[in-house]
Amino acid sequence: MLKHWSQQDFETALRAHASGWSAAQIGRQIGRSEAGVRLKLIASGYSSAHLGESKALDAPAPTPPPATQPLEPTPLEESNTGTDADRLLENRDRLIEVRKTRQSALEEAQQERLMRILREILLECRLDISIAAPPVPEPCSHPHSAVLLVGDWHLGKECNALETEGRATYSVALAAARLHYLEMEVSRLLAQGPKIDELVVLFLGDMIEGALDHGAEREQTILVGKQFALAIHLLFQFLVRLVAVAPRVRVHGVSGNHGRLPNQRKMPTVGRESNFDGMIYSSLQAMVTAAGVKEISFDLRESSRQLIQVKDTWILLAHGDELRGGEYYVGGIKREVYNSVLRYAREGRVPDLWITGDKHVSLSLPVANGSFHVNGSFVGEDSYGQRFAPVIPSQTLLWICPQRGRTLQAEIRLDRVTVPRVSPYILPPLLAALLNPNPSLPPYHEN
Repeated sequence: MLKHWSQQDFETALRAHASGWSAAQIGRQIGRSEAGVRLKLIASGYSSAHLGESKALDAPAPTPPPATQPLEPTPLEESNTGTDADRLLENRDRLIEVRKTRQSALEEAQQERLMRILREILLECRLDISIAAPPVPEPCSHPHSAVLLVGDWHLGKECNALETEGRATYSVALAAARLHYLEMEVSRLLAQGPKIDELVVLFLGDMIEGALDHGAEREQTILVGKQFALAIHLLFQFLVRLVAVAPRVRVHGVSGNHGRLPNQRKMPTVGRESNFDGMIYSSLQAMVTAAGVKEISFDLRESSRQLIQVKDTWILLAHGDELRGGEYYVGGIKREVYNSVLRYAREGRVPDLWITGDKHVSLSLPVANGSFHVNGSFVGEDSYGQRFAPVIPSQTLLWICPQRGRTLQAEIRLDRVTVPRVSPYILPPLLAALLNPNPSLPPYHEN
């Protein structure tokens, strides 16, 4: 086991070393090995030149003090020996400091050398860290089809701000203003988007608020007859103006649940088209035919679910009031997708897109081999909607590529639309008066 060096042993060894003793003689004096004494003195910074040179055995050796007592040199020896020992200690400390300074200087020189090499490398390399733009794929060689979803307009609905604590209002004037804003946004998006060869307008039902029931009509601020007349005047001009931004306009429509016949709590499949929505679509078709607008065509059917084709994409169209199951109707959506896939698979016409309205929320979900879209409404939040999460009034515009299917989708928000002072549509005085936001002011002027 290694023996610890005491301060007394170390000082004895130093004085003996200064007196010329060999390592072996010092080891015998303090009870240590020659190698141990040698390593200790060398590690302390003393020269090993004469550590191994033992004096002759027959020569008289200096007589150090006993091992158990410190060395007691004579006064002359104490002066000389103490001076040499102190000098050796000072030399050792000086040597350690010199070594530290030398090591620090070497490290600084090495760092400076590495930095100089790095600077030279960077100057020679001239690295270019710019990122190349991603490759642009070839555009579709065939024009797209645009699909505009229009539903849950609820023209004639009046929502007082007091019913929603000022958070939402709705009126016939705001309904007409939002329809005009939708028209302008569709024109802008079609001008900026991919080239199209047709615009497919899908009316999703609930176009007016009233029902053909005098008991329900009592609750209406505007009678259903005026709602119907105002709706066909506004929608006819809406469709005709879209011809300016689309080579042709194709119209499809399903009936909702608000314009149903009296005493029908839930709209049945049979006779579903016999409500105000179906009457509006038929009237619009007659007006377009009478006006000779050949760019607009109608495909009106009696079925509550209609499978239509846009390019190579199959779209299943329905109002959606029968969808049930949770806050976002996921249960009803899954049943609708499952049943329709089974229904049309044997015909080889499995839907790629499912489109509904009714829920007043804008929602898109990936399902089966396509996606399920729930269109928003023109109304947004109202007194009835306070039971649910708040929603923003909006409508949806899609682009369908003949090679890639649905490629783009735009949600057109209507929440910041304000009522203009002058009606954007041409209306007879009786209907123009309905759009006057302030009864104390004169009615709208015809454009």
